[in-house]
Amino acid sequence: MLTADHRERPVNRPPELLYPQADVAERLALGGSDDGLANGTKPDLQAAKRLAKRLYNLDGFRKSDVARHLGKNNEFSQMVAEEYLSHFNFSGLTIDQALRTFLRKFALMGETQERERVLAQFSRRFTQSNPESETTEDSVHTLTCAVMLLNTDLHGNNVGKRMSCSQFISNLEGLNDGKDFPKDLLKLCDSSVIDSSKESRGRAEAPVSVL
Repeated sequence: MLTADHRERPVNRPPELLYPQADVAERLALGGSDDGLANGTKPDLQAAKRLAKRLYNLDGFRKSDVARHLGKNNEFSQMVAEEYLSHFNFSGLTIDQALRTFLRKFALMGETQERERVLAQFSRRFTQSNPESETTEDSVHTLTCAVMLLNTDLHGNNVGKRMSCSQFISNLEGLNDGKDFPKDLLKLCDSSVIDSSKESRGRAEAPVSVL
């Protein structure tokens, strides 16, 4: 039974009680301390950097572990995702090439909203890597999701009902900030995804995780 002295002593509450969103990996990233994930403080950023680096290098993590640390709906997870994406340079790549590079590092798993958040971070990083591009971050995100859906269609079980290039282009009409995407860009994305699908099947590899 606790004495009055014990009850009056300040107790360092575990991070999972102070912050429900902080799981084991995030607490480890904090260096084993009980420092809180206070909004915008320096310890937060350093903890996010450490966890992001470990996730990128798969240091103690599997590919299937990564996405859940990037797609949570809290500030710390957003910082981790931003730091994780900072390890990628998509300069000079097309969206489908950059997306393929990105998804080679981990398995995009989880709820739809979680995957959506990860893809939003990808779109932001792609835009940052290609400042000369006239395509906005929102447009990049729209095209990214479309490419993922096309990839899902190609790897699905609906044999004989694949999305055609013209359908792919039609589905994106007016979605480039109210304008159409350049058809050459969409045709390139379409053919690249198809070629990648053929290569994967030829190597008997599992398809990338998709939206």
